[in-house]
Amino acid sequence: YGDHRDLHSFPTRRLFRSGFRQGKSNPCLFRNDDLKVSIMVHGDDFVAVGPEKHLETTIKLLEEKYKIKVGVLGRRDGQMKEVRILNKVARINDKGIEMEADPRHAELVIKELGLGSAKATTTPGSKIEAKRPSDEEHATTTTRSRATRDRIDVEESVNSIDDAKMSGKGEVWSQEEGEIIEIGGKDEEDDLDPESARLYRGVAARLNYISPDRPDLGFSVKEAARNMSRPTKADLMKLRRIGRYLIGKPRLIMNFPWQDVPDRIIAFTDSDWAGCNRTAKSTSGGVVCLGEHVLKTYCKQQKVIALSSAEAELYAMVAASAEALAMAAYAKDLGLNLSVEMYCDSAAALGITNRAGIGKVRHLRTQGLWVQEVRASGRITYGKVLGEKNPADLLTKYLSAEVIDKHVATLNMGWSDGRAESAPTLDNVESYVQTWAEYGVEEDWCEEWIDSVEKGQEVGEVKRSGERAKEERRGKSAG
Repeated sequence: YGDHRDLHSFPTRRLFRSGFRQGKSNPCLFRNDDLKVSIMVHGDDFVAVGPEKHLETTIKLLEEKYKIKVGVLGRRDGQMKEVRILNKVARINDKGIEMEADPRHAELVIKELGLGSAKATTTPGSKIEAKRPSDEEHATTTTRSRATRDRIDVEESVNSIDDAKMSGKGEVWSQEEGEIIEIGGKDEEDDLDPESARLYRGVAARLNYISPDRPDLGFSVKEAARNMSRPTKADLMKLRRIGRYLIGKPRLIMNFPWQDVPDRIIAFTDSDWAGCNRTAKSTSGGVVCLGEHVLKTYCKQQKVIALSSAEAELYAMVAASAEALAMAAYAKDLGLNLSVEMYCDSAAALGITNRAGIGKVRHLRTQGLWVQEVRASGRITYGKVLGEKNPADLLTKYLSAEVIDKHVATLNMGWSDGRAESAPTLDNVESYVQTWAEYGVEEDWCEEWIDSVEKGQEVGEVKRSGERAKEERRGKSAG
């Protein structure tokens, strides 16, 4: 597929000459204001959005330099209703566009952990109590707090991003957190053997790859990734729980309903103060939206130990502010000038943001006060959201199944059974890989192999093609 150096320099040279301008905040974005076409470049993959007639002009521009394969996602006859973009599945229908992660990752996690016949769980994780039972008490018990039931009742009225925004006006609810508690035995603290540790790291890395598309897994995967350097038997048990959760919920569909172009980016932020029993560090979680469309979700471990919940929430606001401003900058590269609104469930953190200096909160790190300058300059408007209705809560702690379902619905996402039509099966891909290894990687065979994969041909058909390629090579060698 050519010289990688040429692949990276081609868009800059070729697109510039055709009236495209490169993004200042993200050099992988290109925009032609006359054609109203925006392009994202990822290696040798191009994703273009714009009016149909102008997209045809863009396609011809690319075909002048490279041999390309084009799939057009649209609602008209003859256009594709489902495509793969960087192995993510995108579908279009009358309600909008749907996207989901490559389903093979979830299948590989289940396979690598040996969970083919295991029972599914309803949650990807649960908080392990710090207190350890005596040697005779190796049983496991589970309880559910009353606050969980109260939280579920409260959240029944939140069905969208707009509902979450409006939830903080005049309503007061309990801030107590509900969670499921599990108590295990001390043998779980033993380190894994080298082979099991290698398995743990591989599966954790795969989960870390799909977690941006699975906010329901965000916190559990972050916790698993923290223990990659020295995993224990207890860590492997938590990883297996994520795998069992994927058995029951392998597909999460992200819905992007049709909407008018919004004039602002909306962000939600939350933190779990000192949630780690081992290090007393807090977790920051955030959701960045454009109208009812979720652009990004993230879950991060804070690097410092916060001495108060207000401090932890403030550091979470700093991280969310940076993410939201970055999205606004990317939008500007694509021709959209958007303001930014941010919602937090901590009155104390909002109070710090709305004043100047540290005041009486002497222990704050002064760089955290950057949000005061951001607010004063008008770059971000900060507001209050109820804790129980804050969708970022999904990314900061273990939650019950009911609460997870509610937050996922608020983010316009949902689970689905079955399999996407364009998604390749895991067994088929493995057979393709074996065929590749058997018949070599000559240039002609590479192109034929890739054509076969994209057309969804059977492996036997690809093997026959490989035999023909072998015979041709033998004939050339004999000549």
